[in-house]
Amino acid sequence: MPKISLVGQSYTLRSLTAGAQASINVYPEVFQDPNNKTENIGMLYGIPGRHVFSNPGLSGVCRGIWTGGGRCFVAIGTQYCELNSAGAIIYGPYTISNATVFGFANSPVQFFANGSQLFIVSGGVAYIDGGAGPVVISQADSTGQVAAFGTGVGWASGDKFVDDGSWVGKTININGTNYTIAGTPTAGGPPFSPTQDQLYTTGAVGVTSPPTYPYTVAGSQFPFAAVTGAFLDNSFWFNIPFTRIAKFSNVDNGALWNGLDFITKNSWPDHIMSILADSSQIYLWGDQSFEVWQANPGSTTNFFTRIDGASARIGSISPWGPISIDGHVYFIGSGDQGRPTAYILNGFTPTRISQHGQEEVWYANHFGPGCISYTYQEEGHTFWCINFGAQTWCFDTTTGAWHQRMAGPYTAFTAYPTAYHSYIPEFGNGKHLTCGPLDGIIYESSTAFYDDAGANIAWQRALPYQYNGRMRLYDRRLELELETGTTPSGTPNILLEISDDRGHTFTTVGAASVGASGDYTIRVFWPALGSYYERVYRFSGSSQGRVALIDAELDQELGTV
Repeated sequence: MPKISLVGQSYTLRSLTAGAQASINVYPEVFQDPNNKTENIGMLYGIPGRHVFSNPGLSGVCRGIWTGGGRCFVAIGTQYCELNSAGAIIYGPYTISNATVFGFANSPVQFFANGSQLFIVSGGVAYIDGGAGPVVISQADSTGQVAAFGTGVGWASGDKFVDDGSWVGKTININGTNYTIAGTPTAGGPPFSPTQDQLYTTGAVGVTSPPTYPYTVAGSQFPFAAVTGAFLDNSFWFNIPFTRIAKFSNVDNGALWNGLDFITKNSWPDHIMSILADSSQIYLWGDQSFEVWQANPGSTTNFFTRIDGASARIGSISPWGPISIDGHVYFIGSGDQGRPTAYILNGFTPTRISQHGQEEVWYANHFGPGCISYTYQEEGHTFWCINFGAQTWCFDTTTGAWHQRMAGPYTAFTAYPTAYHSYIPEFGNGKHLTCGPLDGIIYESSTAFYDDAGANIAWQRALPYQYNGRMRLYDRRLELELETGTTPSGTPNILLEISDDRGHTFTTVGAASVGASGDYTIRVFWPALGSYYERVYRFSGSSQGRVALIDAELDQELGTV
């Protein structure tokens, strides 16, 4: 009997006639034993299951998780706290911002640590926690250049003005003379207003433009903190929204920020959407381009320098999309070219790793903006997972294959619940802790778990086309080789469906039992499958047993007409 291509990835094209493959909640593993010649080149494993690790009881959905030095911090709704190895709160909870960021509610919270302080970026605000709760970061002065016209003052460069009303009544020093700030045009407006460029004074400023003049606002609150953050060269970093500016703190002290310690994205004019630290370098991502900077140890004034040639006219489609994995940078790219594409940076050159099948689905569903990346490694596989909201797609850096992750029954898959992941080796024998935008519960994830917090895990695999050059095929029997007997109770089935209209609709052939617990030798097959010119076979299952699909064989006769 001929083997058919059981092992594969999700690859559904805009034209289903050309490709209708799907791998939902299963991913391929290639056999590495060179003596394994009797079966397929590999197999399909089921995704990890989840068990509840902690329900902190905080209001809202999970927005982030971080572990380091044996400590675990989680953000849920408008609060964050520390959990111990039993899942109990031992620090906090403390209140943080959950303001809408770039139109996205419940935006991700990022944590970074320097050994004594925790830097938190949440809802457009940056905090530093030295052990007594979060404090909004501030600096001694806001400085820059302004142009003055009577009582009006226009921002030219440097720190943006603060337009939430907190500057009203403060003193602004322009070219050595003090003036009182009377108001800003968007006082009380949204924190991410791009018009932080004008304010009024109570009296006419005694200078006119051009040229511009230096200004200082003493003891001012830092302007609207951050969108994303990073930790590099013992300093914390963040980017200011609607600018090309990335700020960095004093060395080893995230409570001190100098107004002159910043770098400006200058290869292309798009604003910085997000920043990422990797390999002693800081990446500045716009929506149309990126560039890379590194430390400049020989300078006492220019602490960081842009790397010549380390830029490209491809930007990030989401503030939370770029990620570092095993020394490489991955991101979902955008730019003048259009549709979302997955890239890895080889050096500083973007190399496309998504294929037409994935890109067609992302583009058709308007996926990309607001997507959240996370990564983990387990059993020799390293995954880059991108939660797009309605769907989650994962790239296995070990095999180069893509698969989807979804929740719910295979008859009506729903959004996958995980968007954040962190591994902590100090808890037990090591735990993969996860959470996501559907609830405020922290889960332990493991390939040793075959259920989703007590519920079945559904999976589906649609195979490549069976085709014989417009000659009819006759299938007498299809047998699926898989691991059986691992379900703790009941006798689950695998459903077989077929599509003879080029993947547009599927008809149920029937369900075959995979046996009860301990039945390791049961054979799973479907007889008398009829004839066709081209066909897609699709398997679906749902259980709390191990999913290990090994091979598929057809008893098939080739027709002549």
